[in-house]
Amino acid sequence: MALAAVTCASTLTACGDNSEKAGDTDLVLRFVAMSDVHIGYLGDRNYKRFEKAMESAYKYADSQAYDKIDALLVAGDMTNYGQEAELTAFKSALDKSLREETESLLITGNHEFFKEEGQPVIERWERILEREKNTHNVINGYHFINLSLSGYKDATYTESLDWFEAELAKAAKDSSKRPTPARIE
Repeated sequence: MALAAVTCASTLTACGDNSEKAGDTDLVLRFVAMSDVHIGYLGDRNYKRFEKAMESAYKYADSQAYDKIDALLVAGDMTNYGQEAELTAFKSALDKSLREETESLLITGNHEFFKEEGQPVIERWERILEREKNTHNVINGYHFINLSLSGYKDATYTESLDWFEAELAKAAKDSSKRPTPARIE
């Protein structure tokens, strides 16, 4: 599991752990980004590591003038095999660890696509985590466009590119003075 807490100043020129340089009162957004959580079951080692990571992030935020964590981004591999019990355990860790004001932004990784008998994998992911695989959230005026893999075998994003381009256009229109990424061929 990798953990990074990013704090951005309103000027958009200073990002990083810059509360002393930018003046914590200028901060407009703080989020935690991680990947490869790999929770296997309730209370396993990675479940506890996830809880500890979020506890540490909140402890840091609580010590700052801007004391919120606005979002948590988990960029794939929340589980080992994407099985029902693993996804349920990850959801439990998420619900237990996040404060009400923190939005969770989740993107599927290849480990969410290993097969299990029965329900199609992505439908199980969406049902248990209570969201669609591709989402567009605006948090404090900043756009987070989360594009998930289409599947494990092809491991591409091609089926969602039209949606992605439309969401980029919305973000660019809404945030014309902020940098907006363009589609990469």
